Amino acid sequence: PFNDSDFYKLLEGACAVYGETHDKRLEQNIERIIGVIARAQRADGYIHTPVLVRQRNGDTNAAPFQDRNNFEMYNMGHLMTAACMHYRVTGRTNFLAVACKAADFLYATFHDAPPEAARSSVCPSHYMGIVELYRATRKPRYLELAKKFFELRDGIKDGSADN
Repeated sequence: PFNDSDFYKLLEGACAVYGETHDKRLEQNIERIIGVIARAQRADGYIHTPVLVRQRNGDTNAAPFQDRNNFEMYNMGHLMTAACMHYRVTGRTNFLAVACKAADFLYATFHDAPPEAARSSVCPSHYMGIVELYRATRKPRYLELAKKFFELRDGIKDGSADN
């Protein structure tokens, strides 16, 4: 099935193509899609389609990071990477603002988290995405968050290969 990360990876690729072609129709589609993503994001920065849809349909049990196989942080990592690519090829900050908002949510959620919190992530794209976001913005909090993610991962003694 198609998921958030697939969508973000396609969007990153479209941005890379736009960077080479400057195709106006592609640019318009990219910007339209970014607008949809921005509108879907919660005010606190959280963004993950399955949880958001369940919440908006009244599911009071739908909450972030309840199932590590939801790949929420993995998906947010790909969102950040795509936003950085968009920023690099267009100079626009609209998608970067969505990524920063998501990263700020992760910072608030995991800044003081115990090592067990590492179990809520599967696959390391959020490490790469947050580092790319730091490179694009030079905001020290994002590099600090990347370091925190590694500390959390290293704090798991019986973790899986994902940690």
